[in-house]
Amino acid sequence: MEPMNHMGAPAAQQGQHPSMCGEMPGNAEGESASPEEQAIYDRFVKTVMGVIYPEGPEQVSPQIMQNLQGQFDQRAQAMFAEAVPPVQATPTDSIAQTAVLLTIAIESAMERSGQQIPDDVVFHAGAEVLEMLAELAEAAGIVDLSDDEMNAVMLRAMDLYRISSPRVDPEALAAEFGQIIEADRAGNMDQVLPGATSFKGFGMQGEQQEPGEMEDEEDD
Repeated sequence: MEPMNHMGAPAAQQGQHPSMCGEMPGNAEGESASPEEQAIYDRFVKTVMGVIYPEGPEQVSPQIMQNLQGQFDQRAQAMFAEAVPPVQATPTDSIAQTAVLLTIAIESAMERSGQQIPDDVVFHAGAEVLEMLAELAEAAGIVDLSDDEMNAVMLRAMDLYRISSPRVDPEALAAEFGQIIEADRAGNMDQVLPGATSFKGFGMQGEQQEPGEMEDEEDD
């Protein structure tokens, strides 16, 4: 196991994030991702990394660690009220919930910026997010997942996404997701999804911006 920093996360090596974007897997027909799909996938994953590592590669967001330990805002948990079986404060459910919340938040932010995201990209980027979070949970000593357990977490996350994503069922999520949208507009996103606003420091391209650049974007 890698050495741990004081936040319970594996120490980064050589100033790099513990996980970087790789090649997006092909679709069910065996076709490789197009250059456009790969670019969107890279953008999505790098943006998620900006949420997980808001202060840089050596320190994981404490809010994300709290999520992985089963601590969620009640409004965020309400998104999964229809889950069967009901979500529990278990390490596996916490990983699945955190992955789905991050995926939906970043998906929504990118689409509001004008970027349409193909279903295949959401699926594979979401799977990458899940794997990153599972690695963090294991490194922090929260859980030790076997291959079968990891597959079960993936299926659980897919089901939670199915019942909570506006892409899948807009009407079923209208009330719950509406709260998150309003929180975002009011600048209170962190109260619903801790760490969700942190990606702004890395920009939608996943590269950390200078304070002046962020201020210029906000003025536009």
